[in-house]
Amino acid sequence: MNDLVPQLVTFGHALREHGVPVDPSRMLTFCESAAILGASDLYWAGRISLVSRPDRITLYDEVFQSFFAGREVPADQDGSDSRDQLLTGATPAANHDDSGAEMSTGSQELTANAIELLRHKSFGTCSSAELDQLARLMASMLSALPRRRERRYCRAPSGPVDTRRTVRLALATGGEPVTLCHRRRRQRPRRIVFLLDVSGSMTNFSRAMLLFAHVVHRACRDALAWAFGTSVTNLTSTLRGGDPSAMLCAAASVVPDWDGGTRIGESVHLLLTDSISRSAIRNATVVVCSDGLEVGDPAALEHQMERLALTAHQVFWLNPLAEDPRYEPLARGMKASMPYIDKFSSGHNLASLEQLLGDLL
Repeated sequence: MNDLVPQLVTFGHALREHGVPVDPSRMLTFCESAAILGASDLYWAGRISLVSRPDRITLYDEVFQSFFAGREVPADQDGSDSRDQLLTGATPAANHDDSGAEMSTGSQELTANAIELLRHKSFGTCSSAELDQLARLMASMLSALPRRRERRYCRAPSGPVDTRRTVRLALATGGEPVTLCHRRRRQRPRRIVFLLDVSGSMTNFSRAMLLFAHVVHRACRDALAWAFGTSVTNLTSTLRGGDPSAMLCAAASVVPDWDGGTRIGESVHLLLTDSISRSAIRNATVVVCSDGLEVGDPAALEHQMERLALTAHQVFWLNPLAEDPRYEPLARGMKASMPYIDKFSSGHNLASLEQLLGDLL
């Protein structure tokens, strides 16, 4: 790995030339991390050490691809050749069926095309390797979450006058309010609650939706997730792991009715009846991921959706069947739920999830 240090230093200079601030201390951390992790994890060592803001991740990816494409990278200490892993498996835009060959050429234009193809590819047709890449892309696009105002106030440079603090400071100036203080409401991330349909008709999309919930939970620990089919299972504890593949396996092991039927009305009723889940849903943004193919009573579902809309701050519904432009919500469950949904979308690919995040904010 000592032979790689000059290349790492040159890479740091390239990042600075392209507008990514890299100081000597970050560069030292990068070199030490690369020495410990090896060349196969060089991308993540640099991204963690050198990138301090989410909006610079894309720029870092571009410089990384253009700099290391075609360069000879020393093998790891175990003798394995890590150059192919470095160029094709270490970046978020790597290794998918339609454009994997393009991305290994090192051309930035082709890499952008590959990412664009993956963004618009339906989750139902993605392979396991492509889902892994989608998980990385989801993490990179999640730079902010919806926020809500608290009752408490904090200091602010402008806004309503903080009379109490202004008068307190005036005591030191003979009663003259020399300094005018301001205040504003504190803000905190608004809780996001995922209700994920894991029935048989949602098999091709359940994994992608669970990956999205996993990414949101890692960005905001207040995010919660329940899986429903014929029963309800709390999946929040499984979202705490860092490895998406291990998280999917853990979720599949705790959900007893995966690939079963769908009773949306009964599931929502169970959530709103339980005091813990009802408290979590109150004033939260609820994202329901389901095709709406209800096997229960649609009248009961309509009543429960009305309760859900009154309890939550907003209700978003993602239905992958809406991927078809000819789709109309005519199924009994979907038709009963539509009056109580604030935003209806397909959620069938990464581009639609990006649009959902824009609506959330």
